Amino acid sequence: SLTGKEMDNSQLDQFVSSIHAKQRQNFWNDPNVQQAQAQIAEATDAYLEVKGGSKDELNKFMSAIETTESGGNPNAKNPYSGAFGLYQFMPGTWNAEAKRFGLDPSDRSPENQRRVAEATMSRYYSMFGNWRDVAIAWYAGPASKHIGTQGSTNEQANGHISIRGYADKVLGLMNTNSSAQTVA
Repeated sequence: SLTGKEMDNSQLDQFVSSIHAKQRQNFWNDPNVQQAQAQIAEATDAYLEVKGGSKDELNKFMSAIETTESGGNPNAKNPYSGAFGLYQFMPGTWNAEAKRFGLDPSDRSPENQRRVAEATMSRYYSMFGNWRDVAIAWYAGPASKHIGTQGSTNEQANGHISIRGYADKVLGLMNTNSSAQTVA
């Protein structure tokens, strides 16, 4: 099998789609669910490897996003946007990303939130190659015009933290978090 450095994003997406195909065949109900989890972990490792990221960095990044977004509350819900959970997924993003990685979107358990966040953040890292742009993509979307600009604006909108302020906060937490939660 190819390593992440030998695959482009299209090949990685095909690999992850094969995991999704197994889910459609009731793979997640199979007693060998650990095998599927290992495959998601393999995809995550491949995504990170493309740009030289590490699992340790991912763990720290996820912990920083979790702290920033929900303070660690898996039941947190934004009453204005509908964002929910540890990482404040927007419902449409959750549905698409859970399906992309072979999970049932109706299962919003903390474990599945972590799995989807891990795989999505790893995929973003393979796209952008740095954690600042992954933070910007998490906050403003992966098609944000601010990707690659350091989060060019420091302006707040409607009382929300600026894109630059968000990325700065996440990276600050990431860099000071030596006891980051470990991704399974």
